[in-house]
Amino acid sequence: MNIIRLVASVTFAATLTACVTTEYNVTQRGDFPEFRRSLSNTSYGYQVVPDPTGTALVPVVERFEVQPGDCWHNEVSDDCSTDRERSELTQRGARYSDGTEMWYGWHVYFPEDFPDINPTRTTFAQFHQAGAEPILMFLTNPEGYYGEVRDQEKPIHEISVIDKNEKWRGKWLRIEVHAKWSRGQDGFIEIYRNGQKRGEYRGVTFEGDGIYFKYGIYRSGISRYKETFNKSEAPAQIVYFTGVKAGDTREEIQLPVIEK
Repeated sequence: MNIIRLVASVTFAATLTACVTTEYNVTQRGDFPEFRRSLSNTSYGYQVVPDPTGTALVPVVERFEVQPGDCWHNEVSDDCSTDRERSELTQRGARYSDGTEMWYGWHVYFPEDFPDINPTRTTFAQFHQAGAEPILMFLTNPEGYYGEVRDQEKPIHEISVIDKNEKWRGKWLRIEVHAKWSRGQDGFIEIYRNGQKRGEYRGVTFEGDGIYFKYGIYRSGISRYKETFNKSEAPAQIVYFTGVKAGDTREEIQLPVIEK
């Protein structure tokens, strides 16, 4: 993948409008098609629950949980034999094709006691590609939550959404991605947190047969944590999402204002 330029984080503010309503449903995902669970079958792995934090902008949120040993398989993939654990939702139906420009947004919350399990790679959102590796993944490390642009199996650019020494657990993080998926040099990925632009990548952003979105908890290389810390298992993790939406414009991906 040829990179035209990498741009450091810059500050960007935008005033956006949102619709007013008395109800909210987590399946109101804008232009996203249907989602379904991926390689996870536990009753606790995915739930829609009343906001347990008391600080979400909407009354209900999506709760993901992975316990040690939570692996599953289907006719094409087997997490149990490939050192992985997960609880994810994956986009079904239409894929984003070459030349598509879209906005995506979500709110994510890591509890105060959320454990870091590096060097195991833990992904909480990813723009995957049919027939190719993910082009963009959102992960955590001891410093926080960040986006990783990838060229097949290797990362080529990281964009952090957390400030240095910021306490990022125990609060909702608003993430927005503006992307043009392209096989050419006109492709781009811009990442925003709480309305401020954190960084961008420009260059090829499409290498497969269609891009689709996944979110939740995906733990790859569980044995790395166990071997590094001489543990028999990696600790459980819980994360919350709400307001997962896609749209042609930034306005279309905003959460509604809930009238009480």
